[in-house]
Amino acid sequence: KELSRLDGQFEKGVDLAKQATDAIAKSRERVPAVVEEIKDEAEKKAALEEYKKEMDGLSKGYEAVAQACKDKDAAKLKEALDALDGMKKKGHEKFTKEE
Repeated sequence: KELSRLDGQFEKGVDLAKQATDAIAKSRERVPAVVEEIKDEAEKKAALEEYKKEMDGLSKGYEAVAQACKDKDAAKLKEALDALDGMKKKGHEKFTKEE
């Protein structure tokens, strides 16, 4: 969310994108509760692979944000942020347990 309020502060955007990719790398190594609850081992393995693939895509999305910030390209930044928003929503719907 903080990335969407940068207002031309591209250097800060590079730092925030780096923080996000670091957090994604850590999250990628855990097993989401939704996946943990799957009883069938083959299904669980497939869901975990899908989770990791989506996390890799998210990481690439933040790399695109960082590059747009390095290039000081506001249009590319908006495009990258819009793409990330869709990825995050999709991933949260699949892999976040509703309370």
